[in-house]
Amino acid sequence: MYLYTEQRNFEDIIKYSYQAFGVTVASQIPLPELKPYYGPRSPDVNVNIGKVFMGRGETGESKGYYQGEKELLLFRIKDVGSYRIKNGREIVIEPAENAEIREVRLYLLGFAFGALLWQRGILPVHGSAVKTKESCFIITGGKKAGKSTLAAAFVEDGYEILTDDIAPVYFDREGNPWVYPSYPQQKLWKESLELLGKTAVSFSRITERTKKYAVKLRDGFCQGPQRVTAIYEIKKADCQRVTLSQLYGLDKLDLIMNNVYRYEFAEVMGCKEQLFRQAHALAQKVNVSRMTRPGNLLTINEEKMHLVRDLTNKGEL
Repeated sequence: MYLYTEQRNFEDIIKYSYQAFGVTVASQIPLPELKPYYGPRSPDVNVNIGKVFMGRGETGESKGYYQGEKELLLFRIKDVGSYRIKNGREIVIEPAENAEIREVRLYLLGFAFGALLWQRGILPVHGSAVKTKESCFIITGGKKAGKSTLAAAFVEDGYEILTDDIAPVYFDREGNPWVYPSYPQQKLWKESLELLGKTAVSFSRITERTKKYAVKLRDGFCQGPQRVTAIYEIKKADCQRVTLSQLYGLDKLDLIMNNVYRYEFAEVMGCKEQLFRQAHALAQKVNVSRMTRPGNLLTINEEKMHLVRDLTNKGEL
């Protein structure tokens, strides 16, 4: 399915209403991944189709580039489109000609909303969040560390997740950190599905160009915010078994700062002071641990066992 490529006037199009990442969203394009919103609140964020003008300077990844300043970020993804995120309230998309709509949404719900959270003063941690009895914990780590796979293993055991890729951390008046739900979908590799006893043919690819699959969450999605009490980083290493080590002091702060979503966006928008302040506040309120595992996915049960044991010992389960 492709977007319209001709010029259109979108002013009179009825917008779709959603709720995600702790904000209400009014969008000119349907976003089937998100939960519909039927309440009385005016939209916090507007998603529109329009022109996005970018300068010549290139920064960042070869598949696209980004530029920004305070309260503004622009980025372009080849064959997908250009995006403008401004003041934490507006996202404008200029789709590339014949762009696949699923790819347009993929970067909207990832890069664009990640930048928007920075602009709104919300700390976006790169990871999945899983609900416990009265709180939640975040699973973070580098690319292909196994964050979503481990979270999915908890879902298989009857737990609920709040988010798959970006955990938006809000702070209440007492300084307690809370994660708000994003949307009820996980993105899993074929190998991860097979590890969980599922077959890829039962799911749809996220896009034609990605090897990840969309896993819709029905009973496994938590729809309300939860206070976050623990963060676990998964780190692959040349080792034979899974180990879990609790961190303290500056090590906690370093782990959090190294696992925020799109640090480069925060940097170009002048959010580094915000990042340090919020990361420090989060480190003061949560337990932080690093789980080291062999460089394969065959230890998922052992990884889950370590987390369950640790959370039980801390009274979270």
